[in-house]
Amino acid sequence: MMNTTDITVVGVHVRRGDMILRRNSRIGFTVADKGFFNRAMDYFRKKYTNVLFIVCSDDIIWSQRHLSGQNVKFSRENSPVNDLAILSHCDHVIISVGSFGWWGAYLAGGEAVYYKDWPKPNTALAKRVRHEDYFLPTWRAM
Repeated sequence: MMNTTDITVVGVHVRRGDMILRRNSRIGFTVADKGFFNRAMDYFRKKYTNVLFIVCSDDIIWSQRHLSGQNVKFSRENSPVNDLAILSHCDHVIISVGSFGWWGAYLAGGEAVYYKDWPKPNTALAKRVRHEDYFLPTWRAM
């Protein structure tokens, strides 16, 4: 039997929901694609020997379709409060967009990988957001 202390737990927050609406897209909101999540997950797979990913999402169907694989588990039918608690207890966190994932990563206190292509360039939101004001300097853009 494997010793669970040898497992590095990485939370993955996938936000899509309201971010995929046309009105939000016009303002500058974006959603991370499966390529981002795969690159971020590969980053942790290369860095740690035994990684378990726990995916929390407002679109679990999309997440299961695009992020399934070995050592990937999904938080299903949990409240947002429970999902935030799960993320905050992970060793490290991968976040897409929005403050929910940000808080999960911040509370976890480990390494965070965030989606760098937010917001869309040349939009109203992009004119108001500076990454250095939003993401911690130790977090990794990808």
